[in-house]
Amino acid sequence: MNPNKNTIQNPTGIKIIGIIVLFSMVVACQSLLEQDITGDTVTLNSPPNGLHSEDYTQTFWWDDVKGASSYNLQVVSPSFDFMQKMVLDTNITDNQFTYSFYPDTFTCRIKAYNAAYETAFTYATFYIDSTEGPQIVVLKEPYNNSITNDSNLVFSWYKAENATNYRVLIKEGEDVISTIIAYETSIKYPDNLLETPLLVDGEYTWTVRSENEVGYSEYAAARSIMIDRIAPGTPTVIRPVNQDTIGNFEMAWKHGANSGSAISDSIIVYKDSTSNIEYLSLLITDTVFTHSGASSNKWYSFKIKAVDAATNQSGWSPIRYFYYQATTLFHQYIFEL
Repeated sequence: MNPNKNTIQNPTGIKIIGIIVLFSMVVACQSLLEQDITGDTVTLNSPPNGLHSEDYTQTFWWDDVKGASSYNLQVVSPSFDFMQKMVLDTNITDNQFTYSFYPDTFTCRIKAYNAAYETAFTYATFYIDSTEGPQIVVLKEPYNNSITNDSNLVFSWYKAENATNYRVLIKEGEDVISTIIAYETSIKYPDNLLETPLLVDGEYTWTVRSENEVGYSEYAAARSIMIDRIAPGTPTVIRPVNQDTIGNFEMAWKHGANSGSAISDSIIVYKDSTSNIEYLSLLITDTVFTHSGASSNKWYSFKIKAVDAATNQSGWSPIRYFYYQATTLFHQYIFEL
């Protein structure tokens, strides 16, 4: 018999009790650090309770609750008392959230919370109606500020609920308030793209709206596009003079004619007089290129072509040859004297 049997402690039990005590202390500390928001209420500004809307995309917007770190937003159909479908359950740190719905009845609720406290839910019921008009179109391609040299452009968009046809509007100029219509047509649902070779080079904005027998949606936010099918002119080399000996490794040229998008220049430098061994290849926007690190007392050659933002390319300039003999500080000093 062990005389100390009744005095032996259970190490596992001690650890468990210690963990529980430590957890309780952490929770208590959190409660002291966090602001008690249990008596606050989330004020939901949008959508208002009882809203009837033909807009499938709704933005939930509420006033910030001081002391809250996040918000829990839930949406069901048709109500929390008679829930047929859970539509949305998300946690948000901002005070806005946008979501695209479908025709039905919905109830939303939102609460604020932090690490220790939370508010009660705020509720609102809203209705997305399918009979009041078609959904606003969401544009697909071309993207905003696109630059292209395609001869046959394709404009596309996502299908809109309740649409029977789409109105495509293309205006001249990069300004969305332009009144000069370059092209306008109607596309029958379910087709959701337009191919057109009719636009000449220039800047345009394009947009689409959906229509049905009830009415029409607003136009989608217009997008800008530039069409540039004309290649820029070939650059003209200024220096070095062909077969010249130079002390500074520098090349300069002048842009060729260009009536379209912005251009850059592609330059290739070869490290021999036969233009067979490529030394450098780069694309630059400047018209002067200087380089350090090239081997002195050697022949080099180079050529240049222009490339615009629409990927149109000029021809290559004639090969220019030069002999590089690095200028020393001593030679520069004697020359200056």
